[in-house]
Amino acid sequence: MNEKDKNKFAVIMYGVADNFGGQIAKEGLKIRFEALKDLEIEQISQAATYLMNNREKDYPPVPTVKEFRDATEAIKGPTLSIQSKVEIEIDKIQEHLRRYGASKPFVTDDEISMHLMTQRWNYQQWAKTVLTAELQWWRKEFRQSYEAYSESDKVQYLDAPESIKKLTEGIG
Repeated sequence: MNEKDKNKFAVIMYGVADNFGGQIAKEGLKIRFEALKDLEIEQISQAATYLMNNREKDYPPVPTVKEFRDATEAIKGPTLSIQSKVEIEIDKIQEHLRRYGASKPFVTDDEISMHLMTQRWNYQQWAKTVLTAELQWWRKEFRQSYEAYSESDKVQYLDAPESIKKLTEGIG
């Protein structure tokens, strides 16, 4: 959220408080805004609706910040680990290979799998040449590549000018 979302946030919070028979002080509203600032206003709105429809406890009368965060997680549903995702993708690729061989291109909505099966392995060429005995090794290599690729977006790059400044401070 950003500053322009403050009014909508206030309306949502006052509405939720009213629904549960509670009140929010202006200071409490400011603190909640800061605590939930990393979420989008749409997520806050969805969480509020979810809480009004699903909240079972009576106390505190106004849902806490943690309840809002839990509600956003409940709306998203459980997330799979990278290891689970990669195993599912490997199974999809191998099932596609078993059913269609190289006659039909492999397509999936998983961005990493598509990247790997077009850039790392060209599916059509790979499907023509891979031997059944090699699939266990391919599975291992695909798993490693998938996991490495999924971690690559988490790489933190140093701010070059700031890093250079720090390195050169001690130089005369």
